[in-house]
Amino acid sequence: TASSAQQGPTGDFSTRGRVVELDAAAITLEHEAVPALKWPAMTMPFKLAEPGLAKGLKPGDKVHFSFRQQGDDAVITSIMKTGGKP
Repeated sequence: TASSAQQGPTGDFSTRGRVVELDAAAITLEHEAVPALKWPAMTMPFKLAEPGLAKGLKPGDKVHFSFRQQGDDAVITSIMKTGGKP
């Protein structure tokens, strides 16, 4: 249909970032560019598919995460703390 053609890429996208802030339902990340979505590096909020996904994370943590677009929302489906220095 015409509407599905305008939605853009679908599926899961992965990138790295740094936790800026978080609460039970959402997490704000400063993330690297996502070329598949034509997104530059930026800081933005993501919803969490499940509240427990961000358990143990805190502002400043470096993470690798996967997300999908659900309407106007970017929803994290997995997130994992990464170690090491940049």
